[in-house]
Amino acid sequence: MPFVAPFFLKYAVWRLRCVAFVVCAAVPVCMAQPVRIHVEDNHAGSFAFFAENADLESPHRLLLIDAHCDANGVKYSDDLREGVRRVANLAQRHERLAGWRREGRIQAYNWIEPLMPAPVAEVYWMPPPALVAAAGAESLQKDAADYLDGRAELDERRGPELGGRFRVVRSWEELPAAGDMPWLATIDLDSFASSADPVAELRAAWSRVLALHDLRAVSICVSRPWQPDDARAFALLEEALRLALATHPAHVSFEPLMPEGPDASLQAESFAKLGKPVPRLEMKKAPASLLALLRAERAQYDVAERREEWDALLDEQADAPLELGVQGRLRSPDGVWRLDRGAEAALQVEGAFGADARVTWFRLEPEREVANLVPSMASGRYFSGGTFRAAVWHARQVAQTDDPLLASAVWRQGAGAGRSWWKVRAEQDGRVWESPVVCVAVTEGEGFHAGLAEQLGTPYMFGAGMERERGLAVAESGYGNDCANYMAYAWRRAGKAVPWSNPEQLKACMEPLGLQLEPGSRVAVSAEDVRRGVVYHAGNHVSALWEDRPPLGSFGAEDVLVHHLSGFPELLTRAEFERKYPRAGYGLWTLKREGRSVRVAAFGDISPAGDDARWAELATAAGRGDLVVGNLEGSVEEAAGEVPPKRSFSFRAKPGALAPLLRQAGLHVVSLANNHAEDGGASGALRAKEELERAGIGCVGIGRSREEAVQPWIGVRRGKSFAVWGVAHDEAMNAPLPGVHAARLPQDAGLLLGSMRTWRRHVDYCMVLVHWGRENTEKLSEAQHVWSRWLAAAGADVVFGSHPHVLQAPDTVGGCIVFPSLGNARFEARGPVPGFSARGYGEVELRGRGDRTWRFVPLPAGGKARPAAGNGASDKSASG
Repeated sequence: MPFVAPFFLKYAVWRLRCVAFVVCAAVPVCMAQPVRIHVEDNHAGSFAFFAENADLESPHRLLLIDAHCDANGVKYSDDLREGVRRVANLAQRHERLAGWRREGRIQAYNWIEPLMPAPVAEVYWMPPPALVAAAGAESLQKDAADYLDGRAELDERRGPELGGRFRVVRSWEELPAAGDMPWLATIDLDSFASSADPVAELRAAWSRVLALHDLRAVSICVSRPWQPDDARAFALLEEALRLALATHPAHVSFEPLMPEGPDASLQAESFAKLGKPVPRLEMKKAPASLLALLRAERAQYDVAERREEWDALLDEQADAPLELGVQGRLRSPDGVWRLDRGAEAALQVEGAFGADARVTWFRLEPEREVANLVPSMASGRYFSGGTFRAAVWHARQVAQTDDPLLASAVWRQGAGAGRSWWKVRAEQDGRVWESPVVCVAVTEGEGFHAGLAEQLGTPYMFGAGMERERGLAVAESGYGNDCANYMAYAWRRAGKAVPWSNPEQLKACMEPLGLQLEPGSRVAVSAEDVRRGVVYHAGNHVSALWEDRPPLGSFGAEDVLVHHLSGFPELLTRAEFERKYPRAGYGLWTLKREGRSVRVAAFGDISPAGDDARWAELATAAGRGDLVVGNLEGSVEEAAGEVPPKRSFSFRAKPGALAPLLRQAGLHVVSLANNHAEDGGASGALRAKEELERAGIGCVGIGRSREEAVQPWIGVRRGKSFAVWGVAHDEAMNAPLPGVHAARLPQDAGLLLGSMRTWRRHVDYCMVLVHWGRENTEKLSEAQHVWSRWLAAAGADVVFGSHPHVLQAPDTVGGCIVFPSLGNARFEARGPVPGFSARGYGEVELRGRGDRTWRFVPLPAGGKARPAAGNGASDKSASG
């Protein structure tokens, strides 16, 4: 019998019958999804994990790293095979899987058999070497085969015999090298329970697992009943979680409080004979280091079961995470800390630890320079030279200090531009604090060049534009990129909406400066071309002009290029590039120049209260915009009994007065999704909306229902169509009032996402007015970072923020231009910080989606606009 036995005809017929019943159960794992990693105590959870995250109708190989074969048969396992497929939707499948576990049908020792022969077509079991030495590989394999088929005749199991599909391997070299099937992998930490150095062995195994061809999903289980004690179990769990969370791109799930069904294992029976309960992981007993990690990285993993209980346990048991950053700098909206190459700045950590705490600084470094995110593509295998679906970042201790600063000379270590990743741990009197991983990007130059510079030191990841991690393309995450998207990222950082592309697709966003160029030939390039970005095209590979060396303005062999292929980004001369990548003809390109522009002006907080003098001042600024939008911080005054009590400030206009004032100011669209829209009560908010819309002013973010509140304003300016939404985050809102609804995050995220995705297909530009953040600080809140990414992933071109009452520097996130806070445009009240009085507006100039500039224009006391120096492509103070 061959190792992969042919399916019996009756099994094939049964399988087709089951497939027909899967009406809505779309396969969740595909080429464009990252590796999924699942961690929990009991190996029984692996059955549900793979059933929900593997294509049930496609064959996979399963690598089993385990001290046990887990190959026992399940009674009437055909019922499970059929039941997991005969579902109306994914939710029904999830509940069915959970029910089987609660009932005890799925156990830690029998979870593999009902996954065979599909999606698991072959199993490769790698037992601990000591077990192989004691029992023999042949004996272990025979036992596993007998277990798999032991119930086949008794239960009249349909389909082929499975024993021939289960093989014991003693080394990694015995695994098949063929790339005809994707891999699944599972690691039972009991495989390392008796190791002399279990952490080192687990790290080595993890690296080899990531090298499996087209790895789709990995489960990790602790198996506490087979661990010698809690200390060994928690140590292995902590290392497994650190490895999983340091792997990119990946999606990590962790179930610390998973309910358990009855345990029918021999191990449970042996504990019962001793009168002892079966030991389980109790996270309340976890060491401080593990809890500190889990609280610090809470945003980087998903918990499905008993999430609220888990959050409460973490908040109670673990110390608050440390805040790590760059001294004297503010974190960009995309979460990255940026500073210029020539700047000197220490890393700084803030937390509740005392003066005598020991502070340890770690730099996380990628284990490999190359990953292939799309191994099914021949070009991916060619350029990557390997099959790694992801890369793991290992922590290297850089320093240990007794103060919260790490000097620039220490953490920079003479390095130039590029990205680095950092984590800090503080220990004092048995307590442990840990920071989330932060990224520091050292840049040089401006615009396109700065976007290239900050990617130095990142791995080559083929297919980075095709796969997503945490909502955005991997190419946007900063963990790695490929050659064409290295350029696309740089342009997107400069505010140009260049789509993720391969080298040929990239041409659609560019215009040629020279075609069919011979090596060493000269082409004229202007300073404007260099500023916009120049790409040297070699057919299936591209590079960018890094430095125009004398003679200036003439692209020649002496000029320096940068490219990203099969390793970290590399600087080399044009002559060296042509020798390394010989072609019959090259092309020189720059970003396409679009046609006429449309200009958007955006105001931050606009209060209707106080005298009317500043309305005319706004009109002066609004005259620069083809479309003028803003946040209306107030309402219409209604009956006194409707005014919500206990509000420190209340901003209201007389009935009939609001619309003329806004028309005078030149506003076209305003958002009422804010904490003062209901200052006149529910009827005051709805009356404001009615008055404004009757006067031809768009009013978004509020309505009688959630559905109405998330509807956009749709309009056309200079031949370009716009959709504008208004929404607020809970952190900037009061308790809701009955009778009116302001669009809120996260409650209305699903409705807003649906609306944005619908209109994204029909308009040229999508813009969101969002009320969020903390008042009177230039520092962005965590919600601003999180929801900036979310809005960018949802399809926003521009986000205009309000509520902090001070300017927060604009920047880009995922190709989306984000003004986190535009400050106060018209606000009579005095604030507690100097920035409260600074006034101005945001200005975005759009020439097609690929050519955009932005800036903040300050307004002096006199009210006339004073143009800021430069724009989004060249002025950091104006555009981040």
